[in-house]
Amino acid sequence: MHIQSEYERVNNKIRHKREQLTHDVANQVLALALLYDVDAIVHEDLRSLSPPSDEGTLSWELSSWARRDIIENIKYRAECAGIGVERVYPEGTSRSCPRCGSAGHTCKSPDHH
Repeated sequence: MHIQSEYERVNNKIRHKREQLTHDVANQVLALALLYDVDAIVHEDLRSLSPPSDEGTLSWELSSWARRDIIENIKYRAECAGIGVERVYPEGTSRSCPRCGSAGHTCKSPDHH
């Protein structure tokens, strides 16, 4: 009989919590898509992002993993619901209206230096 070490038990618990979080986020996105009767869920292609120089590698890898997992869960659920999923390149998306596509201006937050 294999007795699971405390380390393995904690790691499994953390892994399950992370998986649950990504599933919950995907479920919420799909619920909103169904509520608003959209044809497609659109997300930015964030694969080209690189970690900020002042941030640790581990935290960057964890956030990248979470984004990737959330998108995969959304794709699966959307396909089951008959909703498309589209990836767009992020260039200019912060300045254009998601409804009409016209360009606007960007306001920086007060704490942005």
